[in-house]
Amino acid sequence: MLVEPATTEIIPSLQELAREVEPLFEGPMSDNKGFHEFIRRKIIQDEALMVRDGEHFNELMGLIAFSHRNSAISWLAVFKKHKGKGIGSKLLEQAISKLGNKREISVITFSEHNESGLPARSLYQKFGFQDFYPNYYHDGLIRCIMKRPPHTFPLTTLA
Repeated sequence: MLVEPATTEIIPSLQELAREVEPLFEGPMSDNKGFHEFIRRKIIQDEALMVRDGEHFNELMGLIAFSHRNSAISWLAVFKKHKGKGIGSKLLEQAISKLGNKREISVITFSEHNESGLPARSLYQKFGFQDFYPNYYHDGLIRCIMKRPPHTFPLTTLA
């Protein structure tokens, strides 16, 4: 499994991924022009990583977008058929490595009351993220801001 910088050639596959996760995120993404521009900007700024399955014609398996300026994870999703293979962990590990260990890293994710979002919360907790603002309203929805303190344990000890 290879984590590599995302390229614009995966945009059509990314639309499929966005369509698949829209119900979980509770908002339109696959046909949303703003979301497409956001992802394209992240790819151009070298702030998006992907995992592709080389055995199946380089099929997109998952993607993470992040922000150096804000020291934040911006978006993370893995196709359902590829869940449970460690793809989310690999993507998050590489994004954290690129963001560095000197600043706090934040993510807006699902509240603990969103049962479908518990796997995402668990993944972030595995990497040292803790609830900071558990009832944060984002785009009219209750979310949670989680933060990973600077100088958190090395990522190599998480496996």
